[in-house]
Amino acid sequence: MTIVDQDGNNPFMAAVRYDSSRMVQYFLQLGYRPEKKEKDGNTPIHIAVRSKNLAAIKLLARKPHINFVNDDGRSPLAAAIAIGNEMATEILWRHNADPHTVDKAGNTLLLLACAGKSIVILKHIWNIAQK
Repeated sequence: MTIVDQDGNNPFMAAVRYDSSRMVQYFLQLGYRPEKKEKDGNTPIHIAVRSKNLAAIKLLARKPHINFVNDDGRSPLAAAIAIGNEMATEILWRHNADPHTVDKAGNTLLLLACAGKSIVILKHIWNIAQK
């Protein structure tokens, strides 16, 4: 049985959005698919990044879908960099998020960091770009 709201969100996505890490873990154990996109094209880890749900990011970053992109071609790492979410960026780096992604608009992680809000993230991306 699939239960979704008018935006295409299932209970798993609601747990991610509303910062209920115990429920996120429970739904993962039940077999909810963390790569499934909601109506606006974001995966649960994109939602966790946007809502700054660090506990959910840590749980979801352990899964192989860490580099799945949303409908704009942005990975969770790119989304975290764009909004200046330093903690999410650090978690995603530690879980081997791909630093070479480019979204559909042609934005690299370095470009997103330059336009973003965090000098810490920019310095980190700059160091990677220099290698």
